[in-house]
Amino acid sequence: MELDKALGFAVILGWDDLKKVSDPCSVRVEYRSAVGTAVDYLNIWSVDGEGHQKMVCDYWTWTSSAHPSGISFNNKFHSQRVEASLA
Repeated sequence: MELDKALGFAVILGWDDLKKVSDPCSVRVEYRSAVGTAVDYLNIWSVDGEGHQKMVCDYWTWTSSAHPSGISFNNKFHSQRVEASLA
């Protein structure tokens, strides 16, 4: 399966956990790949009807002094399904 499709499916599976159906929005997924890894860094953003963006979560495959490895949810978002699919 292509990486873009796999990430799309992961977000779709967990989206009900992340956003209320009554709050229409779209999602933007950004990622960067490094040599030897499928994904180096990943961001998931919620974009409302007016174009305002909120970062849902970010995911790092490696630890540095600036960030831990793994997934971090922001703005009171959380989804065990998204977390499990990125683990």
